[in-house]
Amino acid sequence: MLTLNVETMAWSSMATTGQRPGTRDSHGAALVGHRMLVFGGTNGGKKVNDLHVLDLRTGEWTRPQCKGAPPSPRESHTVTVVGGDRLVVFGGSGEGEGNYLSDVHVLDVPTMTWSTPEVKGDYGPAPRDSHGAVAVGGRLFVYGGDCGDRYHGEVDVLDVDTMAWSRVSTTSLSCMVAWLKCDSAARCTCFWCRLIATIFRFPKCDGDLLD
Repeated sequence: MLTLNVETMAWSSMATTGQRPGTRDSHGAALVGHRMLVFGGTNGGKKVNDLHVLDLRTGEWTRPQCKGAPPSPRESHTVTVVGGDRLVVFGGSGEGEGNYLSDVHVLDVPTMTWSTPEVKGDYGPAPRDSHGAVAVGGRLFVYGGDCGDRYHGEVDVLDVDTMAWSRVSTTSLSCMVAWLKCDSAARCTCFWCRLIATIFRFPKCDGDLLD
């Protein structure tokens, strides 16, 4: 466990105790208050769907006893906090070859209860992994990723209160795609910083907005 002091920009090791998650990659992690929640990933031999919580004040790992049915084992998914106390898991790669996912799962953090809500809407993201996701208010924005034979370049939006998908129009998006040259399978930090800065100005876009 490594931590970065953003004031001094110095890395250091963090001593932890408790029931550690074990080695893994391609997992998802998010902060809720003073706790870091880690879900899923692969341990090198198989994909997992366990949930671990690190108390950043005490350095203790715990594995909470959750209610409800958890998401299936997966890797390269996203884990995003929406509304302060809801953990939204979207997509990823499930067990088996080419098993790309587009499902949505929600963990109510105060009660540690999983649910799989029914989503609706005329648009919804295609199955994918290695995408990026960010929350703006009560909405989850999903961009990029791949499904094995193609990359995705659309921006899909999930209203977590109504569980309805919509899509940012291509007219609104055209001002951004011209400069976006990074591999969409990567988690494109540059895209999300610019999206957050401009999201409430859509669909109007001037020539200097993204310079």
